[in-house]
Amino acid sequence: MIGKIGKSGGDFLNALIYCKYDRRSVDENGNLKIRGELVYFQNINALELYGPDIDLNYIADELHAVADQNTRTKSPVAHISFSFPPGESPSNEVLQNIVKDYAKEFGLKENGLAVYKHVDKEHEHIHIIANKINELGKNTVSTSYDFLDMGHFSRKMENKYGLQSTKQMDSLLIDGKTERKSNPIHAQLRNHLDQMIPESEDLESLCVKLLQKGFKTKRGNGITFIQKSSGVVIKGSDLGRAYSKLNLEKRITGSYLPDDKFGIDNPKTTEKDKLKQLVKSTAPVSKTFPDFIAALNREGYGVQTKDMINKKSGKPFTSILFTKNFSIPDENNAELPIRNLKMITGAQLDPEFKYAVIKSNLNKGTWDDLGHGSPFTKSTVKPEIEKPLIDKPNKSTPETSSSAGSAGLDFAIERLLTSNNAGQVEADSAKSRGKIAVEVKRNASGYENEFGTRGLEEMKEEKKKNLRTKPKKKL
Repeated sequence: MIGKIGKSGGDFLNALIYCKYDRRSVDENGNLKIRGELVYFQNINALELYGPDIDLNYIADELHAVADQNTRTKSPVAHISFSFPPGESPSNEVLQNIVKDYAKEFGLKENGLAVYKHVDKEHEHIHIIANKINELGKNTVSTSYDFLDMGHFSRKMENKYGLQSTKQMDSLLIDGKTERKSNPIHAQLRNHLDQMIPESEDLESLCVKLLQKGFKTKRGNGITFIQKSSGVVIKGSDLGRAYSKLNLEKRITGSYLPDDKFGIDNPKTTEKDKLKQLVKSTAPVSKTFPDFIAALNREGYGVQTKDMINKKSGKPFTSILFTKNFSIPDENNAELPIRNLKMITGAQLDPEFKYAVIKSNLNKGTWDDLGHGSPFTKSTVKPEIEKPLIDKPNKSTPETSSSAGSAGLDFAIERLLTSNNAGQVEADSAKSRGKIAVEVKRNASGYENEFGTRGLEEMKEEKKKNLRTKPKKKL
């Protein structure tokens, strides 16, 4: 079974027409001939209510209505196909189970999708037209949306449902490792690198040793090797993940994580876990923050920082944002395409991946998450005591009543918060501060002092007057 991810689009109707009809032939009535059999659908009310013969416009309109909730995703149409070897014809039940497994693994479990089977070619195949946006308006397409993960998925389905193993995909193994094409120059270069890495102090010294073996190196965002005798150019990533520029640097420093149970190359590892491992292994070997950013760029991630204000405390802080388009990046071009861009802040990733924590781990050799809000450790740093809303003046400082915002005014406001005074000001939050300041000014300008002694006397007299004029109860 071979899985293929088609180019994302913005027109559900066009995609559905392609899957259901043969545009090159018409029947005796002049209508397009049907070539696709609807074998499965989910979360599409039009098909649920009216069946497979309903006009495709109604299906497309329903999918677009859901997709329109997300204004950021310009291409909400996902088009996936699975092809089977000539002679293999899985039952519709098997096809349905494959689609359900795919939807669950690639983030489409709750999304609208329709599946059509084509048998008009030598090899039977199915087309999945899916909405990337769910009913809540969220783009849920899995971050594992790339060719390599499709290969792993195809191998799993072949084993799970007893399907034929497709030769074109034999290089992709189930355990997540990739069997590289047999190439004597590649094999020779890998052997040289494996032997020289333990003897190299840094990437520069490794390149010098390689030059003695007949390979020049070109370094930028990635690394490229050139065999001097033949002129053959080989990118580091072509040799394997362990031979990218970043991973060569990690192998030299001893911080590289191989393909273990929880390794970054394991297909079962979530994208968030991959990013966490990448940050933990990269920050300690990066001398500066720009070096850290450049290292993540080489792995296909964008890194941005932004100065912000905490809405609760009002204190400034720096936020870090990681972005990725979740497709296999070109090592020679670290710029990320806008299409399918995903993003997550360090705090959303985990509290220990905030900007301050990452910066404190730069050039330390090993990652230290103690005291940085890790859910597995208790912070040894005493929390900063919040400054009170009202600053109490020094007792030796004379209290003034003429200047709003002065120490005397602040002290007067604090007393007004807890005292019965001429203004009878009700203040239970900082929002009342402006009203209190106005009341203090009024008292200070029109009465004997800012606390309203004269005002209190007037209130007493008014109360007595009211009592005298109040009619007595009849006996």
